[in-house]
Formats: sequence, C-alpha cells, structure tokens
Amino acid sequence: MSLEQEALHVEEMSSGQAAVEFATAIMPDIIILDVQMPGMDGFTTCQHLRRLPRGEFVPILIMTGLDDVQSITKAYESGATDFIVKPCHGLILSQRVRYMLRASQTLNALRDSESRLTQAQRIAQLGGWEWNLVYDRMEISDAACRILGISSALGIAQSQSSYLDCVYEEDRKLVVRAMRVAAVDGTGFDLDHRIRDSDKGERIVRLQGEVLSDDNGRAQRMLGTVQDVTDQRATEATIYFLANYDSLTHLPNRSLFLHRVTQAVARGMGTTTVWCRTRAEPRSLSPYQRTLWRS
Repeated sequence: MSLEQEALHVEEMSSGQAAVEFATAIMPDIIILDVQMPGMDGFTTCQHLRRLPRGEFVPILIMTGLDDVQSITKAYESGATDFIVKPCHGLILSQRVRYMLRASQTLNALRDSESRLTQAQRIAQLGGWEWNLVYDRMEISDAACRILGISSALGIAQSQSSYLDCVYEEDRKLVVRAMRVAAVDGTGFDLDHRIRDSDKGERIVRLQGEVLSDDNGRAQRMLGTVQDVTDQRATEATIYFLANYDSLTHLPNRSLFLHRVTQAVARGMGTTTVWCRTRAEPRSLSPYQRTLWRS
C-alpha cells in the first residue's frame, strides 16, 4: 500500500518459486524479498533470480526481522543489492525503493553507454591504453588487446615492455623515443608504426597519447589510443597510385609529371634544368606516353 501510494505498480507473489516464475516472464524494475517465505527462503530465491536472463543487474531488496550480522552478510552473499530491517515505516520503505530505482537507472545508463562505446571502438578498430609513469604499469583495454593480437589477461597491469613486445622490431626505437619525449615535455604524440601479428601478418596501427601531470607539473600518467589503420593506409596508397600512375602500364601520368616538375622548379628558385636519363623507347607505349618518354 505504501509503494502504490507513491505511484509505483506492485506485483505480489505468494512464494519464492512464484517470484522466480514471474521474473522469468517479466523482469521487474526492482524486487523486494522477505527472508521468511513458503518453500524457498529469501536468500535462495535471490540466488535463483540472479541466474535468470536480465537478473544479474536488477536491484533486489531483502527485508528481514533478523538484525544479526550473519543474516546481513548472507543477504549480500546471496546477491542482494541492499537489505532493510522490519518492521519499517512505509515512508522509509518507499524512499529506499525510490533511491534504489534511481541508482539502477543510472547504472543501466552507464552500462548502455559503455556498450555503445565498445561497439563503436570495435567498428573503428580502436582501443585504449594507460601507462602509469611512476610505477611503470600499463593497462591495455580488451579492444586494444584484440588489435595487438594479445590475450586480454596480458593487458592488465603490465609494464611498457608488454606493448613494445608487439611493435615491429625496426619501429620500436621510434615508439620509445616518441613516448620519452612526450613524458619529458608533457606534450602529446601521434605516429604510425607496424605490429607483429602471427595470424594477419604485418599490420599498421596509429598510436596516439597525451600526458597527465600533477599539480607540480610532473608527468604521472600517459593516456592514449591505438587504432588499426592497415586497410586505411592500403586504400590511401591505392588512391595515390590511381591518381598518379597509369593503371595499365604502371607508368607515371601527366599529373605526377607536372607535380615533379613543379617541385624541381621550386627547389631551384626558377633556374632548374629538368633532365632525365633515358633508355630505349618501349614499343608498347601509346602516342601520349611516347611523347612523355621522349620529353
């Protein structure tokens, strides 16, 4: 009656088993259980509810007349969100339920936001990382671990070397130098480097980071992202080739020729003589390409 006076819709079950059956069909926004019930007690009912689909996060309030610590501890171990000792005033109960509903809505919104962020990162092949400069402890997100081709268990509380081990050997000095300069100067960095992937072969990632300092300006942490840009770089290379080379003969086209001439003239301050070393003229050239060849 107290809850209905607060404009809350209440469905009342006669036993713990009936509550489980109802929640299986329709999961309520909040569940209130008494410890003493016919058949299953409140603790057992709570355990069954937590195993249901969508039952993991529903708030469960257990009412008990047993105010000993053991019962309270058992309530939390059974999966209860909170407990309340009866008898209790109806206003206190309704306010407790209102508070738990607001908290549940906030947590659900946060989980939805995290889910959307995870999905967006998966689509963009983007992951995050954080490096504690003081203790040399690095945490790599699950999305970043997938990009780097390492187990998620290896991305928790590792040193900087856990990331560098994934970097192509010839690119490690570049990555180390960029991170070191950023840590000293307090600036960010943005670079591309290769990683070793036993399944997909050589991959290219974009590594970005920025430094967080304390009140005295000392660098404490470094936050950043890593993104797989292998396909993007391959597409850019294809676009560049199609814009500057003939797709049939793979010879430079007029656009690339004029661009190179413009560069040469700019370097020579207008006094450059353009020349090229020639060979025997190929027989397969078109009249236009033959003109370029002779020029």
